[in-house]
Amino acid sequence: MASQNGRVIAAATAERADEYGDWLDGWDVESVSDDDALLDSVEGEAAVVLIEQSFGDSPPERLLDRIRERGVDRPVVLLCESEPEADGLAVRFTETLVTPTDEATLLETVERVAALSEEEVQKREYVSLAATQAVLELQLSPSERQSSEEYDRLTERIDALRDRADGSLDDVGDQLA
Repeated sequence: MASQNGRVIAAATAERADEYGDWLDGWDVESVSDDDALLDSVEGEAAVVLIEQSFGDSPPERLLDRIRERGVDRPVVLLCESEPEADGLAVRFTETLVTPTDEATLLETVERVAALSEEEVQKREYVSLAATQAVLELQLSPSERQSSEEYDRLTERIDALRDRADGSLDDVGDQLA
């Protein structure tokens, strides 16, 4: 049965994924059970990806990096047990929700972020990554930044987003000429 609202991938416990599926009436909710299943699923069309903070073997921010490395620029919502710190994990995701959450909040969040264009998702990610980069540049010495895999991944993603934005601006310029 195809959904008129799109596909939501829920990287959550089976019980929670079933609950989210019941709440997201009209959405095609696919539950995944591990990191590999999540990464395989995101390569298809997905309107939104939900990731519980305790899901899988990898930290959520690494899963987000791996999703983005596959060229998937759809909204990713982090479901976490407590209010995240403003300069931490939460800024990397399109949206965060503290669990347990209620049906109305989850539905409103999924509908709102699913309506974002890929360009809007990329802009939000770019701003959050740039803020994270600025914090790391204040916290780490130049030699620590040079040896940090996290900083390298962050810089690569920022460069990729900047290249895409430059391409979009070139396309607009060509259209105006």
